[in-house]
Amino acid sequence: MRPVAMLTLLVMLLSGPTAAGPGRSASLAGGTPEDDWPCAMLMHMPGNGPVNDYGLIMAVWTDGTMLFSSSPCRPGEHLLVGQADPADVQAMISAIVKADFLGRLRDDPGVPDAGYDTIGVRVRARKARSFHGSLSPGFGKNADPDADYWKFVKTFRRCRAELLAISPHRVERLAERLDADGTFRGYNARDPVKTAWLHRDAWR
Repeated sequence: MRPVAMLTLLVMLLSGPTAAGPGRSASLAGGTPEDDWPCAMLMHMPGNGPVNDYGLIMAVWTDGTMLFSSSPCRPGEHLLVGQADPADVQAMISAIVKADFLGRLRDDPGVPDAGYDTIGVRVRARKARSFHGSLSPGFGKNADPDADYWKFVKTFRRCRAELLAISPHRVERLAERLDADGTFRGYNARDPVKTAWLHRDAWR
């Protein structure tokens, strides 16, 4: 494992490039060896409502590869592949670790039927945390907040911002980088639900 991987807090998946090379999926049907999972991932799960906005917002690998939606407000749509500076990825992971994302942070209990974002990160071990994102008074834990809850909110929002701050210096459409089986580093473009690393439980 490369030294860069140890800083990879922003991502719950394995740190390090795949043997197949950047942008190449190592297996079929959306599956991929964990050593080619992103080091950090942000996705959205919709609530029980008329809008099904499920999907990936951003995934980042330690070699600087990015897979992200052209608009964070439209998860899973119009995905792009970018190349960022690996040093920026290291800095992001370092910031997430410093924010205590992997520490004894109490998770938000969530709100029944409400949508939420999930951040997945891996630095020596995987960790995933989810938050509905609303600070409206009376909504979920906002109705009876305590110091631990506000610490969670602060940490989640800070780490989300660190991940979204990663910027590419080169961008291509995902369609131009897909393997013959319709995948890109484990992401199944034909059926994203089959992407192993796009599920919250895979990071726990």
